[in-house]
Amino acid sequence: KVAIKILEKSAIRKTSGTAERVLREILVLAHLSHPNISRLLQVVDGASAIFLILEYEAGGELFDYIIKEKKVGEDIARRFFRQMVAAVQYCHSRGVVHRDLKPENLLMDDQGNIKIIDYGFANVMREGSLLDTFCGSAAYAAPEMISGKKYAGGEVDIWSLGIILFVLVAGHLPFDDRNMSRMFAAIMMGKFKFPDEMSTECKDLISQILKVNPKERATLVAIRDHPWMN
Repeated sequence: KVAIKILEKSAIRKTSGTAERVLREILVLAHLSHPNISRLLQVVDGASAIFLILEYEAGGELFDYIIKEKKVGEDIARRFFRQMVAAVQYCHSRGVVHRDLKPENLLMDDQGNIKIIDYGFANVMREGSLLDTFCGSAAYAAPEMISGKKYAGGEVDIWSLGIILFVLVAGHLPFDDRNMSRMFAAIMMGKFKFPDEMSTECKDLISQILKVNPKERATLVAIRDHPWMN
């Protein structure tokens, strides 16, 4: 069984920047090989569409799993989160920043292992050069991204991981408001509340990840070595 992502050429031509995104996704996926990243098996260039043949992940989206379970216990969250951190650490070691990490872009295989998908917003980090594009989903986007500041790359993925961990354990987003300007203001200030039942160690890890200043934000090594993770 495989999954097929169909990209209509007429739609690609119609929307500005889509061709670059498609090419970037293909190039990035072709260079990545990790147990927690969904593999690109083949690219078929048809007359009217491009077909990306991907690994089939039988477990569906993490997003649907969270909605069904309401919230996930910390033991299960830890298992998922370790896999996410390992995959993101691998991407960063290959110079790739995902920029759109969220539960909808995390699938599960038939064993319940996490698989990162959708590298359409991914970019390559280069020594000394900064990125400035706002992409991804607002609720998971880092403060420096929504404020239009330049960023190195990896730190925006780390912020998104912190949001995902909060959602897994709490069952809701830390920053959630129908009024986008209010939500952006809360993100820029890093203002959110922890649920009482969350463990002290989990709160500590999330607090270290969701630092508004990217220079103060936990690194992937610090996250991996945090007491909650072990």
